[in-house]
Amino acid sequence: MRSIKAPRRLVQAAALAAAVVVALAPDPGAAQVRGMGQQQLQSQGPSQLIDVIDIDERESQVDITLQFNCSLHYAGHTPASEGPEVRLRLRVDRDCGAAGALAAGGGITTEIPPISGPRGILTSARLESSLGAEVTLTLTWAKPESFVLAQGASASGMRIRLLRAKEGKSRVLVTERGDTASNYAINLESQRQPFDAAAVEQAGSRLQTKAFVSEVETGGEKWYRLRVGPFDQRPVAESVLRSATKDYPRAWLAVGDDSITNDPNAAVAEPPLPPVEHIGMDPPMDAAQLKSLLDQAHAAMRARDYPQAVQILTKLQRQPEFPQRADVQEVLGLARERSGEVTQAKAEYEEYLRRYPEGPAADRIRTRLRILRAASVAGRTGALDNTQDADHGWKLSGGASQLFRRDSYGTDLNGPLFATVVENAIFTDADLYAHKDGERFTTGFRTNFGYAKNFLPRDIEGATDRVRITTAFLDVNDKLWDLRGRIGRQTTINDGNFGVFDGARVSYRFAPSWTVRATVGMPVDNSGDGIETDRRFETLAVDFAPALSHWDTSLYVTQQKNDGLKDRQAVGAQVQYARPAVSVVSYVDYDTRFQSLNALVLLGTVQLPARWQLTMDLEHRNAPLITAANALIGQASSTLSQLQKVFSEQQIFDLAKDRTPVLSTYSLSAIKQLGERFQTIFDVFYTKLSDAPASGGVEQFTGTQGNDISYQVQLLGSSLLRPNDFNQVVVRYDTTPTYDVLGWQLISRYPVFGAWRAGPRLLFQRRVTDAGYTSIFYAPYAHVDYQRHGHVLEIEGGAEFGKNPAGLEIGNTTRLFVSIGYRINF
Repeated sequence: MRSIKAPRRLVQAAALAAAVVVALAPDPGAAQVRGMGQQQLQSQGPSQLIDVIDIDERESQVDITLQFNCSLHYAGHTPASEGPEVRLRLRVDRDCGAAGALAAGGGITTEIPPISGPRGILTSARLESSLGAEVTLTLTWAKPESFVLAQGASASGMRIRLLRAKEGKSRVLVTERGDTASNYAINLESQRQPFDAAAVEQAGSRLQTKAFVSEVETGGEKWYRLRVGPFDQRPVAESVLRSATKDYPRAWLAVGDDSITNDPNAAVAEPPLPPVEHIGMDPPMDAAQLKSLLDQAHAAMRARDYPQAVQILTKLQRQPEFPQRADVQEVLGLARERSGEVTQAKAEYEEYLRRYPEGPAADRIRTRLRILRAASVAGRTGALDNTQDADHGWKLSGGASQLFRRDSYGTDLNGPLFATVVENAIFTDADLYAHKDGERFTTGFRTNFGYAKNFLPRDIEGATDRVRITTAFLDVNDKLWDLRGRIGRQTTINDGNFGVFDGARVSYRFAPSWTVRATVGMPVDNSGDGIETDRRFETLAVDFAPALSHWDTSLYVTQQKNDGLKDRQAVGAQVQYARPAVSVVSYVDYDTRFQSLNALVLLGTVQLPARWQLTMDLEHRNAPLITAANALIGQASSTLSQLQKVFSEQQIFDLAKDRTPVLSTYSLSAIKQLGERFQTIFDVFYTKLSDAPASGGVEQFTGTQGNDISYQVQLLGSSLLRPNDFNQVVVRYDTTPTYDVLGWQLISRYPVFGAWRAGPRLLFQRRVTDAGYTSIFYAPYAHVDYQRHGHVLEIEGGAEFGKNPAGLEIGNTTRLFVSIGYRINF
């Protein structure tokens, strides 16, 4: 660990901020410090809590890596597993420097985190502070998503996985309500020679849907593609894809890249459609009989027994009108289509539009009909793939953001109020994503970089400008061999590697359910640093994700060397189970060199009846992750090679153990939806941090001195005064062996006009120490933002005031701040 020089005025201001924290705010578990040898809460110049949000899109899922600049611990999230956005609550630790102090007082200003990766997935991200040393990261998706969260052995990052394929199993009955219809097909095989009729017929028979051959010109060569489809909903297409991989292991999902699916409005002349069964032909059944038949139809659809489903649904079709009659009509068309009865399917869809022209599925069915008609024309005429969307050239996307932030602190401890500027800087971030999709290869290049311009006086030591590069890598995917490789600077929280590293990663799917990965590289402590060669690591991992299942698991082994010493040697595993109403992620990391359990994490969320949601988070971890480099904490030496001149190898390992306390955190969160406009959240947090004994010339570090327990209640309301307004009230009580804190917070956002919103934020805290001292802290804020099509503009400013008794020798404090930021995408 490198020593960090702190400017005198910044250290003074940070110490002041720390004093405010100690006097006014709780920080459960905040004694965890990755650099305990440095002055706690040192200011290290301009900084942001979120380093980058990296998006990695695959066929069946999207992995979103949240890379932090310091330790942020999971504290809860809403909604449980699906929705248009997710609000992730994180507890800020003290290794975040002055930012940790500000968060403990509720004073972190808004951040607009950098986003790296493909567009059309995450439209915006914003971070703001809350009570109890917490921040809330709000991620807004381009469309409603199903997701599961995980934080591994290190608190320096998290992963959010968007589930694209696993939901198909439960949604194949009826296409998802409100989802935008699109054009999908399954590419089974690609070759340079034409497919014969027997191969096309066999594909359609195996997958019980229409098969066809398409052609494409790429790289000056003509390729023939055997496909099935088209499908108007991605979950349905992904369900077929999972079945296809049994016989076609190289199958992949094609999205809108074929003339069959790209020209749904083509005029089609076709013979008259066959007649359908008339409603009310049979005597009416009672409710129990109807429910029994509906259940049988659903079971047949899930089992892909489409002929049986058609038979049952036809019986229901002949019944007089009943509440589920429109759904039956749609599913009957879907069942006939899956049975290969395309003409009959179109007839059933036409019947739906005739009888229910304004029905909930009307728009979806109209799109489905247009696609089926276009598919029929292509199937008869052998239409080739000559559309513009079939262009496999390079495509570019990206974004840029800037944030101006100015903070100043003052105290009347030494007489008249004076102010010290803590931060005065502009943060500029930009990202670029270039990719080319070929018939066999997908090639991409991604980079994310930033520049922090510091306006503090240059005579202040450390007040310098900073350049950072978080990602800059080449990504190549061979779809034929299921082989993928990355090389360059990248981020990860998987396979026992955490943070930014320079190196290479190769993954190979050698069977439909099995993937092996190898990673080698050099960790990067600070994305502003260049390539660091003093540390190197190697990792081997294996994933097992059975087809048509809701769970997957990953096993890994990793080792790392630092200045010739074995820095880390660990084995680990992660198991994930995800269904629409239940998700569980467990993670374990064990260091075999130190014989120490680095992390044991269990995070589970379940949706209960009556619109309740429960989330449980159980964590027992080394804080920080144990490595030989932990021996540097508190030492004058900045490298292990220097430390080896003073201590033996065994002594260094013993010092590393002494500098690594154990953090236990347990939380339970209950969320209740109250009608359509209100939601309430109940939280309980328990935290305990062990002591770190004195050794090697480093003083003892005292942990939490007991159990820290926090209780929190939130009430969220929307559309109360104006449509789409947002209101949040938080009440929190923290009790520790040395002080108790009671606080409340109000946040409101009201639409003004267009995409503009404005509103106040008010915060109040009352702290009472075990010695009887009472301190008061209150803060009014004002906020204005504009959000549209992923473009964001935010303006925030305010003041914070602390009233402290003379016995604390802190004085009354004042903080003034303003921040202005924006992000644009292209």
